[in-house]
Amino acid sequence: MPLIANPFELINAYQAFTLAFQQACDEGKIPTSYGVAEEEWVDRSYPEREVITVGRSKQVHKVGMPFVVWWPRAVLWANSLDIMLHICLIELGEL
Repeated sequence: MPLIANPFELINAYQAFTLAFQQACDEGKIPTSYGVAEEEWVDRSYPEREVITVGRSKQVHKVGMPFVVWWPRAVLWANSLDIMLHICLIELGEL
């Protein structure tokens, strides 16, 4: 659990994030470099199964990921991460 819920230093940055995120959602933006854009998929299809390793015993589990359930959520996550990173880099003076 993170110690703070807001990764931004300034309230204006948070406001910019919420505005940019809403705009990305409204426009149906699909960012690249996060594995959610169609051109990034292996065999041109979104993976419907993922293998995860759990616990100290390193048990391997196959998890079903139906496209209609997980892909829209993955796009939201990728958009939020992409926008957050961009704004944080601006705050740090690196963009």
